[in-house]
Amino acid sequence: MANQLYAWPVTPTGAATQRVSGTSDVAIAESNTRTSVTFQNLGTNEVYIRLDSTAPTQANAHYVLAAPSSDQGGDGGFCSVDGVITAMKVGSGGVAYKLQIVEYVKG
Repeated sequence: MANQLYAWPVTPTGAATQRVSGTSDVAIAESNTRTSVTFQNLGTNEVYIRLDSTAPTQANAHYVLAAPSSDQGGDGGFCSVDGVITAMKVGSGGVAYKLQIVEYVKG
């Protein structure tokens, strides 16, 4: 069976997406069934991603996602990471952010 689509942290039906926002870091739990995860920046500030449970900063981020040209503009930084099952953290160094996270898991 092909990978089913799940949006973190809830299991959606159909093509639902999960967006997180705020000023503090968000932890993504370890998942042995995760095959890949995608991130898209929808806010007006950079977003930092760590592929472990360390608090992300501009200096230590594994990925830095650029802000879109406007709030929810659709052209913000995007990345897809395959094969990571460890816990992760996302954030923006204490400034407001909006991030779409989509997790793909084994079916």
